[in-house]
Amino acid sequence: MKKSMLVFCCCMGLVLLWLPFIWREISRGKEDIRITQEILAGDPEAARGVTLGVASHWDRQLLWDTELTIGSGQEAESVFTYSPRKISWYRTVEDVAEADFLYASDYGTGITHSPMVVCADDMPYPCIAQAVMDHTAAGEVHVEAVRIGDYYAWYPVSFEITGNSVEYLGDYGQALAYLMNLFQIPVSEDMLEITVEKDQEGNVISLVGRKKAGFRGSGIADASAFGEDGCYYAFCMEEADTGRRMDLGENGGIFYLPFVREKSWLQVDLTGMEKVCGLPGGAVPQGMLLEEEKGYLYLVAGEGTGYSLLVYSLEAGIPVLRQQIFLGQEMASDTGETAWDGLYLEDLDLELEMALPEVCAVQSGAGGLLVTWSDNRFSFVTEEDGQYELWCSGRFPGKKEGEYVWTGREGWSRVDPFPREQECLFDGERLVLAAFEGWDTLDVLLAVYGREGERYAGRYRHSGAWEDALYGTGPFQTGILPQGRDSLAYFQENVGGQVTVQDTGEAVEVLRLHMD
Repeated sequence: MKKSMLVFCCCMGLVLLWLPFIWREISRGKEDIRITQEILAGDPEAARGVTLGVASHWDRQLLWDTELTIGSGQEAESVFTYSPRKISWYRTVEDVAEADFLYASDYGTGITHSPMVVCADDMPYPCIAQAVMDHTAAGEVHVEAVRIGDYYAWYPVSFEITGNSVEYLGDYGQALAYLMNLFQIPVSEDMLEITVEKDQEGNVISLVGRKKAGFRGSGIADASAFGEDGCYYAFCMEEADTGRRMDLGENGGIFYLPFVREKSWLQVDLTGMEKVCGLPGGAVPQGMLLEEEKGYLYLVAGEGTGYSLLVYSLEAGIPVLRQQIFLGQEMASDTGETAWDGLYLEDLDLELEMALPEVCAVQSGAGGLLVTWSDNRFSFVTEEDGQYELWCSGRFPGKKEGEYVWTGREGWSRVDPFPREQECLFDGERLVLAAFEGWDTLDVLLAVYGREGERYAGRYRHSGAWEDALYGTGPFQTGILPQGRDSLAYFQENVGGQVTVQDTGEAVEVLRLHMD
């Protein structure tokens, strides 16, 4: 027993003896953080006085908060902290409401070797499925094209809220029937091609359906904005290939859906949704923002050849259109541009997907409204005494050509972080925008704009960036990563050689811009 105690004391003594050296080695990480400037275009004097801040971590326990003031001639400075508990690292997910056609374009059962029971009530458009089944003789494969309008007046729709956890009250099927009658999306001249196969005993062993659009393919264009007690939702029909308004006679417009919020949990009764106003002619909803305290609702809409910002004031919750501002952006179909939301890689067997650029975010702050598109375009709108004005439009610098990243939900993509996760700073004379160059790096792209356009663009390389660390040239082999927007961390600071715990519970901004 005494021998064991002696060994324990010796081990503890060695640990205490080496503790200062261990701490010095950990602390040395903050001296390794460097941010270097690379000029891409323009004059860096345009960014003088702007402070760029980056919060990063290694293994969610070693934390750096690094700041560089551009044009000061000073090196970047880091505040280094250590947490024995791993910080939580997650990104805030915004609530989104979306409608779609209830039934997919292609559907059906698989052919089996044994008889199976195919019930029409379990299939999309059950009345049509039953009719074609009745027209099919035993041992026959029967193909029939049916006009949907002969059986249904409006398209059945689905409606989903993502972001928070959602509890749909009442019978969900009845709620969707309510929305079908509320939205009233005509089936127009669309057709269904149904193929039914029966065995010799007359059992249906296969049923396959495919929707065939009429004159032009159409889709639902929508946007939503959430408040504390409900959300605004706007929709209309659009041409699938151009993004333009396709008026089929649907009951499109702006709707309001009340709900009960319990922290991150929403209780929603879809039968409570009501239409509150229409949409201006030709307007196709692309993005929406609600400012409840100011009593304003903003809708970005595509309108034929370009995009506009519709400014609504809320009067007893009813949107009243006050202003319509052209955003100085042309629609992609008019510029001849094509945005690629996906990438085909033969070795990964991924699907090739093409789509028009979409509005990614409409956000307020920094003295105005910033609208971003998935192709890195943006528009900045200022407000003074209740009047809104386009201040400038442009395109933020993108990542290197041919560079693709894995973005999880979106798969392999060329989509930059800028449209969704950027920082914006406006001082009345210059607009400063910044974003990480990629989803897996700490290198920052920063650009300064005036009313006339871009004045400066630069890349700010972080010495702990993932790609540097991955190849052993950064401070840690495993790489330093962003702490993540809205991470709740248990911070610990080194004070006078002692470590004290400070549970701040504050949100950490992974990327910041400010001026003194």
